[in-house]
Amino acid sequence: MGWLKSLILAMLVAFSPIKFAMIAVGVLVLADFILGIVAAHKRGESITSAGFRRTIVKVFVYEAALALGFIAEKYLMAGVLPLSNIISGFIGLTEIKSITENLNEISGNNLLKALLTKLGSTNDEPKQ
Repeated sequence: MGWLKSLILAMLVAFSPIKFAMIAVGVLVLADFILGIVAAHKRGESITSAGFRRTIVKVFVYEAALALGFIAEKYLMAGVLPLSNIISGFIGLTEIKSITENLNEISGNNLLKALLTKLGSTNDEPKQ
């Protein structure tokens, strides 16, 4: 059992530089999961175990992709290409897009368009 603790500790130390990226990916997936349930409930869809299973698989795939990208970046490319940053960026954009779609479904409005309208200045109006 001592070797298992040593292995886990070694993995935690090895992946500590991407700890916050892995946490951020997990938080984004969790937010998408919760908002997806709310959006499905609003649409009147039943909540099934298949949706939960997809989320679990998504977490493992995303975290594995991030970890493998970090390993390739660190040990194969000597840090020349920030592969873990690129991978986490794509994952983040994917999840943010999905979160935005769920929020639009829940609210019934295009929230990004509404936000841009609210932020718009009256000076942006065309002069007549």
